[in-house]
Amino acid sequence: DLVSQGATRFDGTFPQLDTFLLQKECANAYVLFYKGPLNGDDRDGAETKELLTWLLRNRDTEKESIIVIDSYWAVAPLEQSQLRQYRNGELVIRDLLHHRRTTSSRSGMQYDEEFLDTKATLPQQRNPVRIACPSAQCDSTIKTWNCLHCNTTVNYSPDDRRLYCSCGATSYKHWEFKCEGSRHDWAKYGNGAFLALLDDLQPLPDINILVLGTPRGDCRAAWINGLVKYLAHDSLAGAIAGDDRRDVLSGSFFIQFKDLSDSRGRIIEKRVHMSGFNVIEPLNCEILFGNTLIRFLFMEHFPGGLANQDGSPTEKRGHMPYLGSALRKYKTLHGALVLSGTDSAEIQRRHSIPWLHEALVHFGANVIFAFNNTRGFSYTPGTEAFNLLGRARSHLCEQNAFCFDGEGFRFLAAWRERIDVGYHEENKRGWQHDVAESRRMVNRMRQFSGHDTDAILRVEEVRCIFTGLLDTLA
Repeated sequence: DLVSQGATRFDGTFPQLDTFLLQKECANAYVLFYKGPLNGDDRDGAETKELLTWLLRNRDTEKESIIVIDSYWAVAPLEQSQLRQYRNGELVIRDLLHHRRTTSSRSGMQYDEEFLDTKATLPQQRNPVRIACPSAQCDSTIKTWNCLHCNTTVNYSPDDRRLYCSCGATSYKHWEFKCEGSRHDWAKYGNGAFLALLDDLQPLPDINILVLGTPRGDCRAAWINGLVKYLAHDSLAGAIAGDDRRDVLSGSFFIQFKDLSDSRGRIIEKRVHMSGFNVIEPLNCEILFGNTLIRFLFMEHFPGGLANQDGSPTEKRGHMPYLGSALRKYKTLHGALVLSGTDSAEIQRRHSIPWLHEALVHFGANVIFAFNNTRGFSYTPGTEAFNLLGRARSHLCEQNAFCFDGEGFRFLAAWRERIDVGYHEENKRGWQHDVAESRRMVNRMRQFSGHDTDAILRVEEVRCIFTGLLDTLA
């Protein structure tokens, strides 16, 4: 049915999907990983089919392509059919249906994709967009605006008059605004008025923190999303009552609980979804707390970062040019966060944390440690996580070690999906503990003095050169 409307069927044979997408020479490709019929009995299936039909009717055939492929060829197993968006051969939205649902109810900015520059170099001088909505139906309240595609703060560079987010750069002329709910549709400023507001923007105090350590993917997403909720709500009851079901990062985790409808109290397991934006492997995550923008920089996603490295000197020398070019986008680095969980499989795979020694050398007292799932260790790091730090254990103290429960957010995420995991009092106390720990950690970050990024990287590059010379002489 979809093929007859203009979609292309891909059977998974050579060439590979990424090569196939590049050969299509389309800026945008919408790929349906097909698993079962898209019928009216299933809400997601019916809406996916409706969205596909709309895309087929309204697409620009020269710039957009619709491809149908069996879900067998997805990198990870899928529970149901999924529609993904690729831009210039790269995956940008993992679940387009979920993304459309999410953005339709949120306030934010969006760019005209025709004018997006995905290869733009991020300038050091840029200011967060903090202005009122242009719609006459809104008041003059100043808001900090995020991109609805990537959920990162939109920043303006006065050097080239472009707006930047994790997607890339777009001229100020090609952006529009939308507020939460159905108060009004998309609204735009006149170019002259918008430029005047942008040129008048002032930088927000920001904190740039390098993130090192073991948890990745869903584990790290749960920690980041939990941190946002703990900073926003003083209690679990307040979080449940005021939860907007929004998360910063998307992901999922499994949770086990008793089936109360079963007389035997059968233990069942379900996947709980975090409703963040479906940006693939984000380079950073931004959290606005009060008037301070906290930016977490995930090192292993930078070119030449930590992925697939053992942290050896040879590996580091080879990757320094790429890592340096990525980090120089940020004029100042304030410190490093070593994030550790209780994932025994990850701990067994790694015997140390790459770049930890360098972080301690450059940042010293500005290195902090966060440990998750520590309720069972009386809110201490725990033996496995403690041992993973190696010699860095001597740096641990009350001032720089933060031990989180983490179960409060998991309870909240499950509650959204009408799953009651029980242990209400324990989770209430765990939430209160994490609120206090989150604020203590942020207050510690605010005390960090900034370090010049260029100076740090120059020192590290010289160290790598001398290490290489010594290796050659040996």
